[in-house]
Amino acid sequence: KFSGRINLANLSKAYPVTLDIPLSGILEGNLATAFDMNAIETEQYQNTTNSGNITLSGFTYDSDAMANPLTINKTSLAFNNMTVTLNEFDAKSGTTDINANGSISNFLGYMFNDELLKGNFNITSNNFNLNDFMVADTTTPETTTTETEKAPTSTEESIKIPDFLDATLTVKANKVIYDNLNLTNTKGALVIKDETATLKDVSTNIFGGTVTLNGNASTKGTTPKFDMDLGINSFTISEAFKELELLKAL
Repeated sequence: KFSGRINLANLSKAYPVTLDIPLSGILEGNLATAFDMNAIETEQYQNTTNSGNITLSGFTYDSDAMANPLTINKTSLAFNNMTVTLNEFDAKSGTTDINANGSISNFLGYMFNDELLKGNFNITSNNFNLNDFMVADTTTPETTTTETEKAPTSTEESIKIPDFLDATLTVKANKVIYDNLNLTNTKGALVIKDETATLKDVSTNIFGGTVTLNGNASTKGTTPKFDMDLGINSFTISEAFKELELLKAL
C-alpha cells in the first residue's frame, strides 16, 4: 500500500540517489494491492485487489537528446482489478500541446504471464509541431578508410513493431507542422496488433485539398511489408508551390 505526496525536486535531498537529470513536479498517490500467485498463475485476475490513483503535476523532463523540454502539466491514473485508466494527460513541448485519455487492460497478465497488453487511447492536439522533436545531428563525418583498414560492420537493426501490444490510438490534431508544411484537420486511427501497425481512415487537409491514407506495415516476417492506399483530392497547385521548397526550385 502506498499513500502520500512527493516533491520530486526534493527526492535527491531526502534519499541518497544521484540523478543525471534534475526532476521537478508533485507526485501524489493512494494505491492498494493484494493478490496471491495462484490467482496470477491461473489467470483469475478478478480475484486480485487493485485500487487507487496516482496524479503527477508540474513535471518537467529535459535532456540533451531532446529539442525542447517536455512539461506534463497534469496526468492522472486510476487503478482497479482489470484496468489502468488514464483519466487525463496534459503536456507541452515547445509549441506543441498534447492531451490524451484512455485505458490499459490485462496489465497483470502482461507482467506475469507474457499475455497481450491491450489498450485504447484518444490523443488530441491543437498544434502538433514535429519540428519541436527534431534534434540536430551533431555527429562528425567518418574519415575515409585506407586500403589496409576495414570499415566497421553495421549492426543496426530495423525497428520492430511490438508483438505484445494490442492497442488502438485515435488521433485528432487541428494543425500539424512538419518542416515548412502545414497540415490541418488531421485525424484517424492507428491500430497496433500482431506486429502490424494499421492506419484506418487517416485524413488531413493540405495544399487546399485532402489526403487520405489507409493501409498497414508489418514487421512479423524477416522483411518488413508495407501495403498503403493513398488518396488525393483537389490539390491547389498555387498552394503547393507556395509551401514546397522542392517545387520552388523547379
